[in-house]
Amino acid sequence: MSRLDRFLFSHEWDEKFPTIRQQRLTRVLSDHFPIMLECGQFRQGKRPFRFENMWLQSEGFVERVKGWWQSYPFQGAPSFVLAQKLKALKGDLKKWNEECFGNVAVKSHQVLAELRVLETVAESRSLSILTTDQQVIADCITHFYTGLYSEESGWRPKLDNLAFSMISAEDAAWLERPFGEEEVVGVLKAFNGDKAPGPDGFPMAFFQACWDVVHNEVMESIKYFHEVGRQILDSVLIANEVLDSRLKVGLPGVLCKLDIEKAYDHVSWDFLIYLLRRCGFSGKWCNWIWFCISTVRFSILVNGSPQSFFASSTGLRQGDPLSPLLFVIVMETLSHLMDRATIGGYISGFAVGSGVDPLVASHLLFVDDTLIFCNADQVQIAHLRAVFSWFEAVSGLKVNLAKSEMVPVGVVPNLESLVELMGCNIRSLPMTYLGLPLGANFNSKTIWNTVIERMEKKLGGWKRLYLSKGGKLTLLRSTLSSIPTYFLSLFHLPAGVASRLEKIQRDFLWGGLGEAHKMHLVNWTQICKPIQAGGLGVKNLRRFNKALQGKWLWRYGMERDAYWRKVVEIKYGSMWGGWCSEEGHGSYGVSVWKSIRKDWGCFVPFISYRVGAGDKVQFWHAIWCSDLPLKVLFPELFSIAREKDASVAALMSFSNGHLALGCEFFSESPRLGIGILGCLYGIDLLSNLGWNGPGSALLE
Repeated sequence: MSRLDRFLFSHEWDEKFPTIRQQRLTRVLSDHFPIMLECGQFRQGKRPFRFENMWLQSEGFVERVKGWWQSYPFQGAPSFVLAQKLKALKGDLKKWNEECFGNVAVKSHQVLAELRVLETVAESRSLSILTTDQQVIADCITHFYTGLYSEESGWRPKLDNLAFSMISAEDAAWLERPFGEEEVVGVLKAFNGDKAPGPDGFPMAFFQACWDVVHNEVMESIKYFHEVGRQILDSVLIANEVLDSRLKVGLPGVLCKLDIEKAYDHVSWDFLIYLLRRCGFSGKWCNWIWFCISTVRFSILVNGSPQSFFASSTGLRQGDPLSPLLFVIVMETLSHLMDRATIGGYISGFAVGSGVDPLVASHLLFVDDTLIFCNADQVQIAHLRAVFSWFEAVSGLKVNLAKSEMVPVGVVPNLESLVELMGCNIRSLPMTYLGLPLGANFNSKTIWNTVIERMEKKLGGWKRLYLSKGGKLTLLRSTLSSIPTYFLSLFHLPAGVASRLEKIQRDFLWGGLGEAHKMHLVNWTQICKPIQAGGLGVKNLRRFNKALQGKWLWRYGMERDAYWRKVVEIKYGSMWGGWCSEEGHGSYGVSVWKSIRKDWGCFVPFISYRVGAGDKVQFWHAIWCSDLPLKVLFPELFSIAREKDASVAALMSFSNGHLALGCEFFSESPRLGIGILGCLYGIDLLSNLGWNGPGSALLE
């Protein structure tokens, strides 16, 4: 036995826990034996039902379920019928499983026992028994979670004088519309069938596979119920651009990264419903939401056995698709309180843009990830703490200052006093925000270390497996090349890092991981070509990086009202028509937009403009009525044009549903004027971009 294959403990531990024993388990993959510290035998209770997805692979499974389902004679409310049929189905599935598969756990133990015999490491000493009262353990655990999900009744202040964004009456009515089976099926198919099931034990894979069997009861239950987007990367881009502006100005400041204590668990239901009504949601919709959050019952598994159910009076369920949406609405309260404090001059925020009216960013919210921008001033920190107190009073959510962090921006001589006043921890730049670097140099290689480590760690488990070239290629395309996607979507990929990532992939494919170098049979450039072009379909990370960053250029022209676009526009300015920002001058700093903007020259040949009113599209220079700019198609007319940078609206008029040329075109050159008219047939009168490159249907 190796020195690694043992536990070390003191005499005091041995006196307090005399029944512990060490067991050496079967060696499966590693060259070491795993060891387990046993503390005695626990009394096992009744195991809850769990649907096994392997049952779906059994021939005739759906037909068998259909026969059982149709044989159940339950009557009553649709929800009652559905619940009773699922309950009866559990019993039939348990019996069928024992007859068809037997006890899987017992078989697994038998196989492991045979392996232990083969390894000649079977233990001869009998198991010790740890005597304890399991009911006491179960009661303590249940009591803890009952308190966690309960709220003491009492008064909370309201925010009647704080204005909230409201949805329109049309949107409120649309939310109440009954949804049909097609929409339900679409949502059902979007779920991951292998995710953990709810208390009934049936995962989504069961409903996906057996929808034709159970759809009537499910849809009737839904019918009975009726009768009685910002992207995560936007926040990271905004944070880096705001921080870059502050660092270049040279004024000291602080970032506060907040931790919301047990965020989902402490949301006040009464406040949530109050907030929904303030935002314009109808009473019927609010009642539906109340029903969804208040009818939840919890049961704690103790040693695999479920305890009695208990109700909750506060909090949102983790894992429920509805919970993040409701939580975002609650966090709007903190956003409005921060806005009120900024407008009142109590908190300054960081200014973006050097004009007369700069944009001031005081905070960024993405679900429960919160970032505060503030001056390095004790008075402002005191006001910030007051905002947190108000937020806790109205919503039930508490900012855990002991786990929150303060980050100095520039030279902050009074940092220690600010941290003491706030009661938080100190961090330094660069840091991590939403899983991506914040405050790092745009071309830094060190920020990619985590990506490289993740790829190498993933390969560490794979390299022991005996995989064919086809198996390695499948893993390479499906998993390995997708690991850096999140970083590639925002940050420029340095050449050195790209070479390192490609080498990791090449070595894995050809079998050179930690071994002697093996011959690479095909050039990597050929491997990265599409399958249709004779390649193997592996992503070229450099091109993939350019494509993902090109999406930002596309979004800049299309998302005129997006907050991230306003930050970029006021910081760098916009080109003619507002389709892209100006290039920007000076050092890159920690900006990420400059590296995105430099690819505009490669991007613009593949886009065309849809005219709309014509005031945002250049007549001669833009691609808007043919495959080439008009200055290229009609160079003679362009050479004599008086206004070469004029817009379409300045040189044309809209009449009777069609665009018409001004008379000066025909007076200058009748033949060329008629030629231009041929390009104007069927112009789309909607101002936006069109994509002329590959994948145009997806982009448009």
